[in-house]
Parts: sequence; C-alpha cells; structure tokens
Amino acid sequence: MSTSHPRKGKGSRLVLLGLGLALIGCGSREGSTAPAAVEPTLISIQQQILTPGCALSSCHSSTSQRGGLVLEAGRSYRQWVGVLAENEAARAKSKLRVVPGHPEQSFLLDKLTGPGAEEGRLMPDGSTGLNPAQLEAIRLWVARGALE
Repeated sequence: MSTSHPRKGKGSRLVLLGLGLALIGCGSREGSTAPAAVEPTLISIQQQILTPGCALSSCHSSTSQRGGLVLEAGRSYRQWVGVLAENEAARAKSKLRVVPGHPEQSFLLDKLTGPGAEEGRLMPDGSTGLNPAQLEAIRLWVARGALE
C-alpha cells in the first residue's frame, strides 16, 4: 500500500506536468501563428494591414472606393499623403488624410483611434480597431515623414 501512494503522487504530478507543458505549448503555437511585427514602412503597412483588412472589395478597393479612398498596393500612398479628407466634418476643418511628420494632425490616425461623432466610424469598419502594434507602426510611419 505504501508503494502505491508514491506512484499515484508521481502519476498526478506527471499529469499536471503534462498539462502544464501542453498549456505552454499552446501559448507558443499561438505566438508562432501571430502576425509578424509591422515595420513602420509603407510596404509593411500595405502588406500586413491595408491589403488584408482595408483594400477589400466592400471597402477601400478600386471598385468600392468608400470614402473616396483606394488602399490597394501601388495606390494607397497617393490616396493618403497630403490629400484632403472626404469626410464633411474633417474637410470643414481642412484636415488632410496624412500630414507627413504629424500623426496628431492626420485624419488617418483619427479614424484609426477614435473619430469624433461627425467624423464617421472607427476603422477598420465593423472592428474594434487595429491592435496597438499596428497603430504604432502607422503612427511612426507618419511621424517619420510618411515616406513612399
């Protein structure tokens, strides 16, 4: 009898150890399938944010052009930088979509972080917004001069 208790104890510990490793393994798999870090460059932003989440046929594509904006590869820069926003409230304030070097003045950052009631919905539409790393990449890109 005395030998059976240590085995049960070891067995329980092995089960717990196995469960712990499985949980750690789940976390590491989750981390490995997470999107790559978004660099604060237009190429990275285009590939990892705009193309998969914004340049969709129902949103900012050449067919739908919601908000007068096309965010497809090769077109997004000309649609953003130094361009007056289409939104009525933003246009009344002469807000540009992207002001190089000034994320705080760029309508793009307003739309991504919490537009005013008159400035429409948070983008991407129907979401809770971009994740902090994506927002920071866009903010840094604008702050560093919004280079093509």
